[in-house]
Amino acid sequence: MKSNIIVMGANGGTGENLTLRLARAGHDVYATVRDPDKASADLRAHAKKIMAIDVTNDGAMDSVFSEFSEAN
Repeated sequence: MKSNIIVMGANGGTGENLTLRLARAGHDVYATVRDPDKASADLRAHAKKIMAIDVTNDGAMDSVFSEFSEAN
């Protein structure tokens, strides 16, 4: 079953690996990162959408989750 998933911290390490595994398994993955310009080519190719987020900013968090909710 295909799911819509949001992954925070997808610019490297565990977050990027999780994003890629889920996307390759057929899920629509929305990847959140601090700086979208630093997203790898692999992440750009597989994530449904890459969204900038600063997790220390409540307004930014609300904006990302609102956008994710509207898309789903």
